[in-house]
Amino acid sequence: MMQDARERGQRIVCPRVVGKTLRFHDWQPGDPTETTIGGVRQPTEKGLTIPVEEIDVFITPLLGVGNNGIRLGYGGGFYDRLFAEAGGFRLGVGYGIQQVNRWETEAHDQKLDAFLSEEGLTVFT
Repeated sequence: MMQDARERGQRIVCPRVVGKTLRFHDWQPGDPTETTIGGVRQPTEKGLTIPVEEIDVFITPLLGVGNNGIRLGYGGGFYDRLFAEAGGFRLGVGYGIQQVNRWETEAHDQKLDAFLSEEGLTVFT
């Protein structure tokens, strides 16, 4: 997806954990990365920081998503805090088995706009 977007002239930014927030950095293949929480690779602080207001689509990791669009993340609250402040289309990406009926939500939970899996695209209203 990233390569296809680049070939069409789109800018790709990747998240970087900074304290309890996410910052997004311009990232190109070959740019340096470092390991963060859970062994995930992230851009180093040297990359150009992009304001979240300039991001059109957030491709969002998840453990699960309810049929109501509420995402189950990895427990850090990073994306819930981000989405409480940011616009942009929120796309969860995973496997169809990760989409479940509903679970109990909390006041801070933020809804995805859609979920993409091998079974297709589900748009939440």
